[in-house]
Amino acid sequence: MNVGSITSGAQLASVTLPQLLQARRIERPTAVAYRQKRAGEWISVSWHDYATKVCRLAGALQMAGLARGDRVAIMGDVSQEWLLADMATMCAGAVTVGVYFTSSVEEVNYYLGDSGARFAFVGDETQLRTLLAASTAATLEKIVVMDPS
Repeated sequence: MNVGSITSGAQLASVTLPQLLQARRIERPTAVAYRQKRAGEWISVSWHDYATKVCRLAGALQMAGLARGDRVAIMGDVSQEWLLADMATMCAGAVTVGVYFTSSVEEVNYYLGDSGARFAFVGDETQLRTLLAASTAATLEKIVVMDPS
């Protein structure tokens, strides 16, 4: 599939995001997929490296028991880790449940309970504490801290 040849929304209707990621990895492996500032320095990640990270994480999620159609809560600020968690969730056939990184315990409790999320990603220790304070967190099978510092 040539991603560059997609020119309309109608053409996108039959293509998945994982397919688009794979096509971009093949067509432009060394091109920059995204940049993020870390420790005052901009870090570039190529499409090949991005797709590789996504595939590894998706595989790890599946090996941990994530199944097609499962829900994965992601609570974190915008970061490359959030992007990887979201794409890996989709590539594993699961559904992302976005949780605002500033959500209260009550809101997290609602998001987890309403969605039936089995797995969760959190951005940092503060968000982990909020998540763990929610009574519905007991139903989670796995929690991944994206930035353990």
